[in-house]
Amino acid sequence: MRFKKTRQTIKYNGIYLDCVGYYEPGEAMTYEYPGSSANFDVHEVFVDSTDIMDLLDDTQLEEIEIEVLDAIDDNDW
Repeated sequence: MRFKKTRQTIKYNGIYLDCVGYYEPGEAMTYEYPGSSANFDVHEVFVDSTDIMDLLDDTQLEEIEIEVLDAIDDNDW
């Protein structure tokens, strides 16, 4: 596994969030390997300098992780 700690800013429900977590890039599909998709596991979510991670439910955290992956893809990680 090639997890890399990263920080990404996204806009979620009109609020800018600074998300800190671990990113693992996807692996390409080959004849012998089905490949894998990229993954981001969020560990901290900041608004300004306040960590709001405990205020978010599981559904919101999953949505944030997807938004972070989209932002990383847009930046051609």
